[in-house]
Amino acid sequence: MQRTIKCPMLSTEAVRNALRATAEAFANAANDVLAVSRALKTSNKVTLQHAAYRKIREKHGLSANLAIRAIARVAYAVKVAEQRERYVSGFKPTSIDYDLRIFAWRPQDESVSLTTVSGRIHVPLKLGRYQREALAGKSPTCARVVRQGTDWVIHIVVDETEPPKQGGPPLGIDLGIRSIATLSTGRKISGAKVRAIKDRYARIRASLQSKGTHGARRLLKRLSGRERRYIAWMNHNVSKAIIRDAVAHGRGILRFEDLRGIRARTKTWSRHLNRMISGWSFGELQAFSEYKALRAGLSTEYLNPAWTSETHHACGRRGVRSFAKFWLYCPTCDRVEDADKNAATNIEAGGVRAGEIPAVRNGTRIGDVLVGFFGNRHTSVKSPAL
Repeated sequence: MQRTIKCPMLSTEAVRNALRATAEAFANAANDVLAVSRALKTSNKVTLQHAAYRKIREKHGLSANLAIRAIARVAYAVKVAEQRERYVSGFKPTSIDYDLRIFAWRPQDESVSLTTVSGRIHVPLKLGRYQREALAGKSPTCARVVRQGTDWVIHIVVDETEPPKQGGPPLGIDLGIRSIATLSTGRKISGAKVRAIKDRYARIRASLQSKGTHGARRLLKRLSGRERRYIAWMNHNVSKAIIRDAVAHGRGILRFEDLRGIRARTKTWSRHLNRMISGWSFGELQAFSEYKALRAGLSTEYLNPAWTSETHHACGRRGVRSFAKFWLYCPTCDRVEDADKNAATNIEAGGVRAGEIPAVRNGTRIGDVLVGFFGNRHTSVKSPAL
């Protein structure tokens, strides 16, 4: 199991200049390799290395391993872009990749040694208790130096021994926008504050972009990243709460829905809803929960999300889902359930298997499910009494 520790660097003007020049050479080399990748129509690292290694070393003055890291970055980026049906436009001078031949962690004086285009430099780090404990007794495997404003930070990757797996039943977790996470134990984590923050920044961006003045652009630049940092902070806190709840209830597995591709499946006529879904950071929350689960000795599973929100967990039959009022009515059992809690219970049980979803009874048709946020048609199904 790998862990990344972000450490601020106490850099001087000379160090910043060396890192800036190295980042520019690294990015330019990566862009040259990207051009070779397009010409050869390949993302194979070995092929790109044979074709571009000598050229980028001579042209950009990179050391051997910096050139290898630039080629590896391009190969990985192109491969991921092809899988996601996207396009790599280019690389900017904002970071540098390091391996153990060109980077060293020096615990005796809490500094790092880095290879640059100006030679080897030693940079002290500003460590807190969290970083010291995370790095204590560890041997880093690689690192990435990242520009942060006018200064630089280093992300050090270390290997950790996985703790023994804890036994126990699964914990079902339903992710959403109204409720960031609903657990099968009954706990709900509201997303009201996240929605308010997103709406606020959307209004600010729209207002500043419509002005288009130099001052407006300057303010947009200053505000950039604030929303992203807040969402990441919130996802860290929610993932911690999920792990605490799982441990407190003796659960051994976190079960999530596999939500990949949901943005394409749920695109609607509503610009507001499309914006909320496009900004829904479920992947980051799942990633944060997964690595925290590993450190707590828990496993993580992903299952098919089909019908978990519209199938009653008690009888296994389709119900009538109100996306506007967030309940699920089961005509078979004549019961009203919280839709998110019902979905989390289905996820805990392993989801709803394809082909095993009976239609609802009592004359209610499948097509009469209430309109939701995800483009279903409006119907006149009467709301049951809550």
